[in-house]
Amino acid sequence: MDLIITEINDQLDIKSFHCQNDKANDFLHNFAIYNNQNLLSKVYALIEKGPNNLVGIISLSAYRLTLPHSKKYTIQQVPATLLGRIGIDDKYRGHNLAREYLIKYVLGVCNEVKNYIGCRLLIVEVDREDPIKDYLIKNGFQEEKSNKKYHFLSIDLLE
Repeated sequence: MDLIITEINDQLDIKSFHCQNDKANDFLHNFAIYNNQNLLSKVYALIEKGPNNLVGIISLSAYRLTLPHSKKYTIQQVPATLLGRIGIDDKYRGHNLAREYLIKYVLGVCNEVKNYIGCRLLIVEVDREDPIKDYLIKNGFQEEKSNKKYHFLSIDLLE
């Protein structure tokens, strides 16, 4: 497959996209274009060149993780980038495209951004029961904290 990552736009056919994560599907179909145009988050599409099939999506926004007693970072509010939504269309699952394209792309963006503004972590908020937690941990994320609703997973951009 010949794949590229581009910013999402209203020229892409997003109607047929469906992944296992209903929140990612809802976000893509109802909020992604608006969020992108209004700088609420930046949304990127993984596209198969040629047929221009939408393979995956990922969104990023500014964030800060509050860690009230953090000795590791020496401050209580750690500047971060939030990986908000990630999804691979069901037709393309099983090829590690999220890791090989989307996560690597986001880490590249974060490593560039950290050179211009303070950005220590890449954070993902994962619903308590979401099985993607195991996938993300297997691909380099570590648990920072959890609460009744979420696990907060991170990659330290200094490591």
